[in-house]
Amino acid sequence: MKHLFLASLVALGVLFASSAIDGVTILPTRFENNLIYLSVPNSKGDTLLMYTDTGGKNLMYKGGFKKLKIRYKRENFWRYTGFDTLFPKYKIPLPESRKMYRSKGKHLADGMLGREWFRGKIWEFDYNVSQLRVLTDLDGTCRPLTDLYFLDDTYLRMTDKCGRFFMVVDGQTIPMLFDTGAQVKLSSEAQKQLTSASLIAGSFINASVFDAWAKGHPDWQLIKGGDVSVGTEDMIKVPEVRIGEVTIGPVWFAKRADYNFTIMSEMCMDNRVSGALGGNAFAQLGSVIADYPGGKLYVRR
Repeated sequence: MKHLFLASLVALGVLFASSAIDGVTILPTRFENNLIYLSVPNSKGDTLLMYTDTGGKNLMYKGGFKKLKIRYKRENFWRYTGFDTLFPKYKIPLPESRKMYRSKGKHLADGMLGREWFRGKIWEFDYNVSQLRVLTDLDGTCRPLTDLYFLDDTYLRMTDKCGRFFMVVDGQTIPMLFDTGAQVKLSSEAQKQLTSASLIAGSFINASVFDAWAKGHPDWQLIKGGDVSVGTEDMIKVPEVRIGEVTIGPVWFAKRADYNFTIMSEMCMDNRVSGALGGNAFAQLGSVIADYPGGKLYVRR
């Protein structure tokens, strides 16, 4: 199914184009299990399928190198991509920081647009109608949800920003990464229990918090080895998650070793986080607006 989905994106990609109406740019994206892909026609007559991820980096995979007809390069190879011309042509915003690196391994998409691409803009992730939009400003229908914290830029270091916010579970306030690209690959047993496709949007929590949840709430559903994305990790179903004054749930979280978030926090965040909240949670809010310049998350009224 995943291969059929991506093949359909290639076929339809040349028909996709961003549209701008009243300061709102609707990007040529497709949502699949609450994961978001961007279609970018390139100068070689092909279409690049770019995975989007607020918690990731600008990366090109093997398929992208092949379509762009450029060799693997270890250094920043943005200038070889032609995106400085292609993105404006199709009304796709350019990143503030022109960076692109290679990633080895097998990937279904051709590349990824991450935190370098998202920073500095106002984004609306509308799961209701499966649209990713860029806004020039906010209007009266935008309801404040919570603050979104970023590492400050300095004269010496222009950072790749990842957003941090707080969620509340069972009375505990937990700092989280704003991670629209978080994904989980479900085991066959997890697919049965969730009646779901294999690759879906997910959320992560560090082992310390996961184990405390499991010990303190034996009634919360567990799936042993439910996530097979990286090795095998357990999953837990949290009945309620509160963000600001809004409560959603249930939300499934996959377990991750603590050091994953220690490294992420040191890399691109203003403070430490304990997990990453992704599209399986944000989709329950309907439409989420991330105001990077203003440092806030909103939902539509």
